Amino acid sequence: MKKNFYILCFMFIIFSCSFVTKNKSENPSINNVDQEWKLLLGMQSENWNKEKIIQTLGNPTEVFNDAKTKHEYLIYKDKSSNHQIWSIGIKGIQLSSISFFPNFSNEENFSMDQISKHWGNNCIKKVEIDSSQPFVLKKNYLDCGLGRKARINNLGQIEGLFVEF
Repeated sequence: MKKNFYILCFMFIIFSCSFVTKNKSENPSINNVDQEWKLLLGMQSENWNKEKIIQTLGNPTEVFNDAKTKHEYLIYKDKSSNHQIWSIGIKGIQLSSISFFPNFSNEENFSMDQISKHWGNNCIKKVEIDSSQPFVLKKNYLDCGLGRKARINNLGQIEGLFVEF
């Protein structure tokens, strides 16, 4: 009887821990996705400056200065995986480009349908041929107008969202 009681208590603890963990892990990813779209659309529509970007996203993980184009790129990486999330180009004090790279945890929220929903239904799937290499490389992307593009890999997944001003 005592043994059954311990087994029952142990099973209850396992069940309750897995239930709490499941609920905790679901909510932040939903909020994160909403936050990522809000940031991307906000930067794009409000044409943020460097000060506002750093105020909102914090200090960048890396800063890259391109001497040829005189652009400065603020690069933000995920702290746990070192996966690059944002690359934000700035020329002078003005925003010149935004790049966002979804990862495995949020890739379904950055599908072709979701991009069309957020950027408008005028997105057109296009293929660009790059013959600068010794081989021909086809680059698939969604062109959503106004300098907005989404790169698509060979599996039909979105590799990155790009906005050029």
